[in-house]
Amino acid sequence: MNEDFQFVITRQSKKRAVLRRVFREKKWRPLLISGSIFIILSFVGFAFLLQFYDHSFLSEFILPFACSFLLITGVILLSLVGNFTSRHIMDRLNEILYVKDGKLHQVLRFSVSGGYLQRVAGDRASEQVFDLKTIKNAKYDPASGRMELGGPQKLIMYSNYDAGTIREEHMLNIYEEKYSHVFYDYYIPGLYDYLLARGVKLEKGTISFSAFDRRP
Repeated sequence: MNEDFQFVITRQSKKRAVLRRVFREKKWRPLLISGSIFIILSFVGFAFLLQFYDHSFLSEFILPFACSFLLITGVILLSLVGNFTSRHIMDRLNEILYVKDGKLHQVLRFSVSGGYLQRVAGDRASEQVFDLKTIKNAKYDPASGRMELGGPQKLIMYSNYDAGTIREEHMLNIYEEKYSHVFYDYYIPGLYDYLLARGVKLEKGTISFSAFDRRP
């Protein structure tokens, strides 16, 4: 593998990473199972109405309300799962991950606007730089593909990334787990395999984290 290169990131690989989280991270199972059951019960209820509708109060009000409630609740629960599992994956728009001079660079370019322009990269960007030789407390969850990297890191904020105009720059010493940087392995080639090949030690096992984890 070459010393300097750029990882490939595709929307398909990100979708696979989200699905991997949905079905392999156990914390989402109660919401996933409950939402699926509610939707199935709502369809069964609507099918029952179509078959046995009789203009009664039960058929005209109670059952339609109950089925609609189940359907809406189920959709909300599944939407919550999708929202939570997209964190650190789909919300990293306009991302670049590359290796140069023994350092791993993650660039996140901010969108020019919301809505349909959110995938259009603007001038501003943040860049996180990891020296592969000084990564500490690295963890990898083989079920979900989640990685957390600690140790000294450089954070660079650009006011104009293409022009190389730096607004501010900080060195971060990340030794507490709750501040470590999060990756999910949707990169091509795989980031986990690359780090192993470069001698980075990652502790394998289930990684516990809050559903409301707001780390960047």
